[in-house]
Amino acid sequence: MSTNNDQVKLQSSDGEIFVVDLKAAECSKLIKDMLDNLGVGGGDENLIPILNVNSKILPKIIDWANHHKVFYLCFTYNNI
Repeated sequence: MSTNNDQVKLQSSDGEIFVVDLKAAECSKLIKDMLDNLGVGGGDENLIPILNVNSKILPKIIDWANHHKVFYLCFTYNNI
């Protein structure tokens, strides 16, 4: 079960906020780079604005990321 330290908040272009597993969010290079550049980690109260994606599309992206995060973690671990 995820804790607040394992989650990040994403805000769609129309202002809706989605709480997402940190590892799933990091499947997106764009979001991972934003987290790194802003110094934002899981559990931080900062919102990550996703300006080009509305609240109808963002859940689909989140579902994809949740589905693929296991592969991403394995791929990242094997390439260290």
